[in-house]
This record gives sequence, C-alpha cells and structure tokens, in this order.
Amino acid sequence: MDLNNNDAVAVAEEVAAQPACDHEVVDMLTEIRDMTKKELIWQRVSSSALLVLVLALIIIGVNVIPKAVVAIQNVSEVAQVAIDSLHEIDVMVSDVTNTSQNVNKVIEDNAVPLSDAVNNMSNVDFDGLNKAIADLQDTVGPMASFFNKFR
Repeated sequence: MDLNNNDAVAVAEEVAAQPACDHEVVDMLTEIRDMTKKELIWQRVSSSALLVLVLALIIIGVNVIPKAVVAIQNVSEVAQVAIDSLHEIDVMVSDVTNTSQNVNKVIEDNAVPLSDAVNNMSNVDFDGLNKAIADLQDTVGPMASFFNKFR
C-alpha cells in the first residue's frame, strides 16, 4: 500500500478515533502520525532553507557573474597588451644587437685608419704651426687694413 503523508495522517486519525480494539495498533498509528507530522515540519523547514539558499545563489550569480566576465575581459586585454609589448621588446633587442654588430664592424674596418690619424695628429708640431699662423697674420693683417680703406 503506497500512502503519502496526508493519507497516512488521515488513516492514523481515523484509527485513533475508532474504539480501541487493539491498543498496540492505536499507539503505533498515533506514533506514526506524530512522526509524520514532525517529518512534514522538517521537510517544510528544509525546503524553505533550500529555497532561500537557491534565491541567494541566484542573486549572487546575477551580481557577480557580469563583474567576473568584465574582470576576465580586462585581464585578457592586459595580457594581450603585455604579449604585444614583449614582441616589440624582442624586435628592439634584435635591432640593437644588429646595430651593435654593425658598429663593431665599422670600428674593426676603420681601426687602422683611425690609429694612423691619431698618430699623425700626435706628430704635428703645434709650436711650428702656431708660429706659421702668427707669421701669416702679420703678413695678411696690413693688407686687410689697406683693403678695408676702400670700402
């Protein structure tokens, strides 16, 4: 026999209302009725608690999920910018490496002429050069003042 809680309560109340023919059966049915009522109360309490929990989860989900999606999109954009920046840094490092290799090659190619030029500059007689400049100035100075009179 398949009875739900309301049917069991109704049967128990009917048996309890009948004259006691078998005292044990009446006590057992009364106990079943009482236990079924307690079970019904606890089922209602747990159903209400579950409803409150589900509603809280729905409210939290409605508020948190859009914010989480926006945060994930922001993180994704920042990660993409970081990846692009790293790629640009790789290109710049490659360019700097190539430039330094080219500078090294230029220095190697011009090392001998540069050292010759430095040696030649160190061999210059600066005292003689200064004397020659002074002599030239003494010679050209009077001519310059003569030509300035015709201006």
